[in-house]
Amino acid sequence: LTSIGNYGLEPNGVSFQNALVAWVGQSHWKQALNVMEAMCGHRISSESLSTLPWTLATFRCMKPMLLHSIAERAVASIRAGVTNKLQDLASLAWAFATLAAHDRMLICAITERALASSLS
Repeated sequence: LTSIGNYGLEPNGVSFQNALVAWVGQSHWKQALNVMEAMCGHRISSESLSTLPWTLATFRCMKPMLLHSIAERAVASIRAGVTNKLQDLASLAWAFATLAAHDRMLICAITERALASSLS
């Protein structure tokens, strides 16, 4: 996968997040999960990183291996300062809590970044 355009999204003006929510909402699980898994192998934006688990949680779709991969990338992104918007941190925390996908490293990274943001 070289771009999300391979899935016919960006060239048509439809954002990745909107398409993902639509696919999951319409029970197109295989297509949505294929895109999420492909995106987890590439550099994705902070917003997309928080949208992936948010979408899974919204539709109560527990995919442990995918969540683990997202958590690892989120921790690295948070610690590198790439993911630092409080909305993205809140979305990540809410999604993992909703799915009862307890990831200690992710919660610690979210907490540290949120505290640092509130102190600055």
